[in-house]
Amino acid sequence: MEKILLQKVNIKRFVFVIMVCIIISGAFYGDGRIKVRFLVKLSSEFSWIEDFNNGIADAIMRDGRSSYIDRNGNIIFSSEMPVNSKKEEVNYFSPDEDLLGVKEDNKYGFEDKSGNLVVPYIYDDVGYFREDMCAVKKDGMIGYISIGGELVIPLIYRSGYAFTEGFACVQKYFITEHGGLTDKWGYINKNGEIVIPLIYDKVLHFCEGFARVAVDGKWGFIDVGGNNVVPLIYDKADNFYGGLAAVEKDGYWGVIDTKDDVVIPFIYDDIGGFYNETARVEKNEKIGYIDKTGKIIIPIEYAWIGNFNDGLALAIKGRILSRGSQIRFIDEFGIIHITKDHGWYESEGSGYIDKKGRVILPCIYDYASDFNDGLAVVEKDGKWGVLEIIN
Repeated sequence: MEKILLQKVNIKRFVFVIMVCIIISGAFYGDGRIKVRFLVKLSSEFSWIEDFNNGIADAIMRDGRSSYIDRNGNIIFSSEMPVNSKKEEVNYFSPDEDLLGVKEDNKYGFEDKSGNLVVPYIYDDVGYFREDMCAVKKDGMIGYISIGGELVIPLIYRSGYAFTEGFACVQKYFITEHGGLTDKWGYINKNGEIVIPLIYDKVLHFCEGFARVAVDGKWGFIDVGGNNVVPLIYDKADNFYGGLAAVEKDGYWGVIDTKDDVVIPFIYDDIGGFYNETARVEKNEKIGYIDKTGKIIIPIEYAWIGNFNDGLALAIKGRILSRGSQIRFIDEFGIIHITKDHGWYESEGSGYIDKKGRVILPCIYDYASDFNDGLAVVEKDGKWGVLEIIN
């Protein structure tokens, strides 16, 4: 009897060791439905890898070089592979057009991945191409160029965002009736015509035909005709996704529809956008997920859960020590920046869960990114790798 029990214990130990070896080697992960494996195994070659965008990621090599890598970890551009000797820095990829924003002689232009000049080096700064248009800055003013580099909207604005859904947010200074200066925001179309007047203190890009606007610190929504469809009464607001938007009022978050009817009550400390029919919620310094009816579908027990992309979300076990001051912001060129730490955690590790809350990869990594285009970046013990979802 003791021998049988000992055999069972040894079998369990053997299975455990095999599972640990699989996790360490990165050969295969999954729950039988969504499966994940290492496309680029953990390596000490990198000291940092950014999130992937259209199969391309910004990476810092262990020797300090700034590079871009493809989904297989191959270097496609490096700071030690200059197209010519005058090149000072590679700024970033413009993912819609596979163009590189590059600085030369203290001016910015664009090159393709082969190093061919597409837009000459004449600008003080450049943004991303979006919808075949890109914000550029020269002598302190903002305008927009086409893919071919033609200045199609003149340099007359103090600030401007990238085009989305055919509109760009722009800012101008105006002289007040008392002789002072004030800045106001509105929207232009791709012909440079002002289609929504510059009357707002703050604005953000259009999403699903609605845009967030603010006056005197209160946020609401307008439609593409400039009509105020949700009154400016909220302290904060997220975009509409699937007809629902998270908004904050009096310190608590709830969810409204496009008619400003409350569909989820104001009971949460924070609510993210309804990407893929679900939204991240925070309560009492713990994170979970709800569906569009408000039903909790992932228990509110994590220190952080990312957005569900490709059916999986980044999950961090532990507890929140302090909330991040800014999770996401857009700079004057419409470039979206996302902080990496979302605040401070006493972390037990990062992994991935599916929409039913099942653990697909255990929380064993020191760093992990959201999945994007089936790819995610992970780091453990100073080694970096790339995961891919397999069918």
